Amino acid sequence: DMAGAPTAVAAIPLPVTVAIDPARPGAAAAMAAYRAARIEVAALVRLPAGARPADVAVVYEAAFATLPAAVAVLDIGEGGLQGDSAA
Repeated sequence: DMAGAPTAVAAIPLPVTVAIDPARPGAAAAMAAYRAARIEVAALVRLPAGARPADVAVVYEAAFATLPAAVAVLDIGEGGLQGDSAA
């Protein structure tokens, strides 16, 4: 949410990927600003505890609908993919 964040991140002399929560207000606009500055974007997703494959599909579809240029997914949910191999 920092003003001028894409410009500040673009000035970092290393490759950077910025993670954005697709549920946050203005997520799509933030992605567009970072992509315009040639910065990679990853989607922060929260899978519910006990998520099943169908739940994962719904969450990921919604994330990529909001952040279609995301190059990666970071699972920050409590159950998530790391906590439940069945998901």
